[in-house]
Amino acid sequence: MLRFFNMLKKLFLCLFFFVAPQIAFSTDEDFNQAKILIDKYFDSVSTMKAEFTQYILDNNDRKVELMKGSFFIEKPEKIRWQYTEPYEQIFLADGVNFWTYDVDLEQVTVKPQKEFLARAQFILFYDNNELMTKFEVASVNHEEGMLRIQLKPLRSKESNNEVMLGFSGDILSQIKLVDSLDQNIIIDIKNLVLNKNIQSKIFELNLPLSVDILGEPLKLAN
Repeated sequence: MLRFFNMLKKLFLCLFFFVAPQIAFSTDEDFNQAKILIDKYFDSVSTMKAEFTQYILDNNDRKVELMKGSFFIEKPEKIRWQYTEPYEQIFLADGVNFWTYDVDLEQVTVKPQKEFLARAQFILFYDNNELMTKFEVASVNHEEGMLRIQLKPLRSKESNNEVMLGFSGDILSQIKLVDSLDQNIIIDIKNLVLNKNIQSKIFELNLPLSVDILGEPLKLAN
């Protein structure tokens, strides 16, 4: 149970947030490219699927924990974020309920999805209009062969929750964030596929009878 709460903090309570240096736009061309990429991912994309490697860094930027898995997103309200290493854990939003399944512990927690997806950290669910009502582009810069776009929350009370997305060409390839424990996290994305049909069963959980379910799921609409 403790591992569940730690994972939830590391991923979903701070996901997609990173505090980056305040750097001005490199050029007008970089700013225009950032706008094109934002339009692509927040207006033109309906589905995403990819594999990822997630690192937690210490204060000296040394990797102290590594996790691997995959994710599937179907806008506006379905996601499956699944860890396969070092242990298997699944976070799933099915359109009504939000499930957290710890496979090793044979335990599932379910809560109403609206309690989770209403939060700003689920940035990849937004369309462009929603994004621009919550964030502004703070800076664009080149680093390690990537174009990095930093998005700053418009609400001053959320000023420490900045979003940093890294693009290789026009492909989203990295997300950086700082979690609630002030740990730096890097998520490297590979084999990203956009706008391809995702089978509906991906957003379902087939649970063994031995699994304990904590919470009462809401009924899905027919």
